[in-house]
Amino acid sequence: MAVADRAKRLRALARALNEHFELAPDTVLAEFDEYTRPGKWYLRWTDGPTVAQLTKAAKDIDADVLAEATLFRKYSNFVWALATIRLTMSTEELPPEQGYYPNSWHIREWLQGRKAPRPRNKREQVMAERLGAMYDDDSSAFHSPDTLMADFVRENGVAALLRDKGPREALLSPVEVLTDRYATGEALKAWTRRLVPLNPLEAFLAVFADQDPEPNVAAAALALVPEVHQAVDEAARGLDARVTAEAQAS
Repeated sequence: MAVADRAKRLRALARALNEHFELAPDTVLAEFDEYTRPGKWYLRWTDGPTVAQLTKAAKDIDADVLAEATLFRKYSNFVWALATIRLTMSTEELPPEQGYYPNSWHIREWLQGRKAPRPRNKREQVMAERLGAMYDDDSSAFHSPDTLMADFVRENGVAALLRDKGPREALLSPVEVLTDRYATGEALKAWTRRLVPLNPLEAFLAVFADQDPEPNVAAAALALVPEVHQAVDEAARGLDARVTAEAQAS
């Protein structure tokens, strides 16, 4: 038997859940779907807590009326993009040389057990904004935005999201500018997928070997000169110590 005042209590439950999780008003909504037969009540929300987290809190508030609703959580493009980027850069399920990238199923599984992630820094925020903005609900008649985002990262890696697009704050450090331009082989795979840069000396020598570097590339190389000097000095000291030790041993 349905509980008394079901609609009123479900809406009150939704408001209480928003307050409990410190969410924006109307994040969790109690909605009646009159197009199903029979009609059905839902508690719907975007991002925010997991289904398990919200269920636990809702039971503490009004367990009886919770049984009258189906819980449904969806994800914004931004959170889906952020999860795609983070899982791509952190997964260890297969080594990078095998070209492993998560698909939309992996990402959904990752998100289901987590409260919606937040960007760790400005770079991650901009990357997620760029990836999320590429697709909307009408971007394809055959593929959902989550699948399209996973496909983009699989084809282009995450490094593509850092390249300058208009008058934005620079997201690449000098050594990363050079890595994006000159990395090859395994170094390119590590950069494309995990944003692992070349060491400063490798990056500088790559520019030095280029007969006609672009102005921004040359400027990035010049910015690395202090680090390159330091790396050469450290290498020289190490070599000198080896030679001295070998001479003393003989």
